[in-house]
Amino acid sequence: MKKLVITLDQTISGNGSYGCSFLKDYKASVNLGLNWAKYNNIQNRVLASSESFTQSYILKVATNYKDLPNLEVGYNGEYKVSGTNILNTTSLNDDSFSQFLTKVSRYTVQPRYIVFWLKYDKETEVCAAF
Repeated sequence: MKKLVITLDQTISGNGSYGCSFLKDYKASVNLGLNWAKYNNIQNRVLASSESFTQSYILKVATNYKDLPNLEVGYNGEYKVSGTNILNTTSLNDDSFSQFLTKVSRYTVQPRYIVFWLKYDKETEVCAAF
């Protein structure tokens, strides 16, 4: 009798932004992006699961002149944390038996690891609109 294993991948993401004008000729904005994902894979009859969480922030300040060139300066900092084998399982056993045969198998699982990732971009844009 074979086992039926159903694996479901899960993803949740969202984005938001806010902007405002101040002191007549200036404007500022902030953008936020969030993403969480869980992926399940079966390799050699072993279930492997991994998760990731990503955040992205963008901050911008700009001028809004009518008769002068406009300047926009922004900051984009993004980081991500992901991991595999969160429960730190060291091995999996696959045991079966019948009237004529006994089978004992043991699989070694990749060790737990967590990755921290940081991305930094600085934006400067000059726009001349006359």
